[in-house]
Amino acid sequence: HHGGAADDGLIRWAARYDLLQRVFWRRGRRWRNALLDELDLRPGQRVLDVGSGPGQLAQAMADRVQPGGSVDGVDGASEMVRHAERRNRRRRRPVTFTTARAQELPFADATFDAVTCTLALHHVAPDARAAAAAEMYRVLRPGGRVLIADFDGSGGGGRTPLARLHSRHPEHAGSLDRAISLLTAAGFTVGTPGRTPIGGIGRVVAVRSA
Repeated sequence: HHGGAADDGLIRWAARYDLLQRVFWRRGRRWRNALLDELDLRPGQRVLDVGSGPGQLAQAMADRVQPGGSVDGVDGASEMVRHAERRNRRRRRPVTFTTARAQELPFADATFDAVTCTLALHHVAPDARAAAAAEMYRVLRPGGRVLIADFDGSGGGGRTPLARLHSRHPEHAGSLDRAISLLTAAGFTVGTPGRTPIGGIGRVVAVRSA
């Protein structure tokens, strides 16, 4: 059988895994720290990473909510979840990875102090993105924050490997602007977007008002 849905999913998974590894490998610690500094995580908090991929960001979050805190990571690709679980077994941090879609988060209302979604929202089907933003709002406690990092169309005019990689996907340009519109529509109070240490990727923090 040629090009069935399962094959397509596997190809997309492999491409996204490759992208995330490129982003996180060389400047990974600096990138993660810069993002997480925006969230002001505290020991004892419960946090969620939507589109958790290979799991590095979720693990870095776990270090910041220790002692007493915990992290959930969800990804739509079971291959990603299995890979992240294997990595985490070696590191033994309080992170639970689950296969789930951003638009159907398997958590009760007001469960989390913070939610992150990096380089993942543009992979959600366009007609499901509003539902994904609404789900992030639902699972956050009042006063909780969501951090989105995504392609913002800035950065280097195609000079960085990442920009070159994504010039093959022009539909991803402006993903951060689209995310901001979705967050606003979902009821969040959205802050001022900023840069990340990686050209072409911006970030924004939004608050679920108390």
